Amino acid sequence: AGRDLATFRLYMQNLFGMDDFQLYPSKLWQMEDGPTKNDLEKIFDPHQGVIRNRVISSNKYSNIDFVDITVFYSGLGYWISGKPHLIPRDGKTLDSLSYADLEQILMNLSRLSVLENINSITIYLDIKYINFREAKKDYKYPELSKKLCILASSSASETSQESEEMKHSVFSYFLMKGLKGDAIGDDKILEIGELAE
Repeated sequence: AGRDLATFRLYMQNLFGMDDFQLYPSKLWQMEDGPTKNDLEKIFDPHQGVIRNRVISSNKYSNIDFVDITVFYSGLGYWISGKPHLIPRDGKTLDSLSYADLEQILMNLSRLSVLENINSITIYLDIKYINFREAKKDYKYPELSKKLCILASSSASETSQESEEMKHSVFSYFLMKGLKGDAIGDDKILEIGELAE
């Protein structure tokens, strides 16, 4: 997960020209071992969270009319009562309350998307579910804003796979290849459908 994060960050900087202040965390060492549950709550809070504050300040101080938000998560997950959860850095094996509810994070992003200057929110989920066989096969994400797009490494009752040869998960490896240009069609515009293919 750490390697996926560091590489994805380099792609955002080198392919899309993003500066440290446009990324969160701003410096890689700030969340080196991954986010805590409290970090996830602070980032995605739709009322006073990090993303909301950055969107508002980009409009107010940088005169940026519209922003596109990209969320990349590579890490462990766990199914609890048929719902997906993320295992944060401080998650405890025997304490499911220490896990972060993925549906809640997505609903918070959906609530956040009502801000007029948010153009889109793209979410890449590379989750290795420890107990993927306990997921409901017919699980569907909650109804979300049309501004949100989720590209996940696996559907319910599946899990992300790692590859020693690729030195990444299979999903992250091909996602980054696609972002680099392998998924761009004849029109030279990268679309989420091309990445998914």
